[in-house]
Amino acid sequence: MNLTELTLTELRTALRQGETNSVKATQAMLDRIVEQDNDIQSYLTITDEMALEQAAEADKRIANGEESPL
Repeated sequence: MNLTELTLTELRTALRQGETNSVKATQAMLDRIVEQDNDIQSYLTITDEMALEQAAEADKRIANGEESPL
């Protein structure tokens, strides 16, 4: 499954079904940014550590059964 090609709805389903987690999805997006941004130069700052920390927190909330609209 290519996480960077999923819609938000598809990603949400994959997260709920345990097919992936927030950290893996975030890392996939960060990897995609690194691959593409030299050509399109659309980011001024990439806060990858913060993004991964927030993804880990989201995974904890999911593991605790907390629901989120996204």
